[in-house]
Amino acid sequence: METKEYQIIGLTCQHCVRRVESALLSMAGVGRVFISQDNNRLHIDANPIPPTEEINALLESLGEYRVSETPVK
Repeated sequence: METKEYQIIGLTCQHCVRRVESALLSMAGVGRVFISQDNNRLHIDANPIPPTEEINALLESLGEYRVSETPVK
C-alpha cells in the first residue's frame, strides 16, 4: 500500500469531509482516507495511488473541491 499526502481546498464543514472521504474510498485501490480540515490535508493509502487528475475530476464532480500534491512528511 502506498501513501500520498495532498493539500485540499474547498472543505467548509464536516459534511464536506465525509462526502469527499466517501467518494475517494469508492475509487479502485483506495484502502484508507484521512482528511484534516484543520490544516487542509488529505492522506490516501492506496494500491496504486490514483493519478491526481482522476482525483480532481471526481472531487470537482462533487463540488468546488480540489487537491494539489505536497510531499509526505
